[in-house]
Amino acid sequence: MIQYWIFDMDGTITVPKHDFDEIRTRLGLTAGKDILKEIERLPETRRAKAHEELRDWEEEIAYKGEAAPDAKELLDFLHQRGSSLAVLTRNTKKLAHITLAQAGLQPYFTEPFILGRDCAKPKPEPDGILHITNLWNVKASECMMVGDYIHDVAAGRNAGCTTTFIQRQYILEQPALADYNCRDLRSLIPLMKDGLL
Repeated sequence: MIQYWIFDMDGTITVPKHDFDEIRTRLGLTAGKDILKEIERLPETRRAKAHEELRDWEEEIAYKGEAAPDAKELLDFLHQRGSSLAVLTRNTKKLAHITLAQAGLQPYFTEPFILGRDCAKPKPEPDGILHITNLWNVKASECMMVGDYIHDVAAGRNAGCTTTFIQRQYILEQPALADYNCRDLRSLIPLMKDGLL
């Protein structure tokens, strides 16, 4: 029975509101490329300004935070089961707190277990997951990483977690990369009730 659960935030437990093509255009970044990596490749004089513009844009969206329709059902189930919960986002820690508060999800997660890109190298790197597992004092293999994007699955695999891909707005081109592929968060509950998770 998996008792340690790490969730991506935007698009997984909250309704996705980011138009990444828009911010790429605003910042003059290459279409379809990883935004954070592209910013790091900018000349130093432009890099700081790009990070500032990105944070301003993200903050505006954070105040519109809204829980995914199935998030509370799963989080309630896990809470009643006695599971430990964490959030790992490519957003900043401050904006994760704002988003979760606006969405009514903050009570499910305690302060040390809300991590952003300013706490550890962003997904797909495993650093954030390993930081969380160290706080829990458990092995990554005892944890589940849940997300709606390839970076979430890759971070989980890189850390040694069990992984679940939630099929929302993105498609996992190689479904076998995730241990579980679910159409929504609610689909995980029967698996747990049947003792499969």
